[in-house]
Amino acid sequence: MIEIPVEGRSGGLVIMWIHDLVIVDELARVDQELHTMIKILLNQKPWLFSALYANTTVNNRNIIWNNLEKLNETYVGPWLVGGDFNDVLMSDVKWGGRPINNTRASQIWNCINKCKLLDLGFKRCKYNWSNCRKRSTGLIMERLDRCFVNDEWLSIYPNAIVNHLP
Repeated sequence: MIEIPVEGRSGGLVIMWIHDLVIVDELARVDQELHTMIKILLNQKPWLFSALYANTTVNNRNIIWNNLEKLNETYVGPWLVGGDFNDVLMSDVKWGGRPINNTRASQIWNCINKCKLLDLGFKRCKYNWSNCRKRSTGLIMERLDRCFVNDEWLSIYPNAIVNHLP
């Protein structure tokens, strides 16, 4: 297990694996990011996994997008980026509350496009976060968690899917 502890009631990342099946080498650990090299023992090719928990403060969150772009300039190989982006990227995965912030969504999409990453999409529930209120008192539901991969990662795992669990 590798962990970045929570700060107060938010943040934090944990990566867990089964030692007999997977080798995980930690490459970098910062407040909002955990970068590891993953080696599945049955597969010959290791790949980069970047786990994210985006800060709710915009300036802090922009650090992630800059770091991913820098990493993309130096890393060549299969890459999966996943976690809580703490922002809605498209209006069709938001219900209730204020409209999405197009400026913030554009910053994330610019990073994803520069890094040539593809959204793995999802199965099951459309939303993976809620403020847990009733509709009559301002219910908000959003998709904040995502997984992006590059072509090389997808060629190794063409059947990969993301399931939003209840």
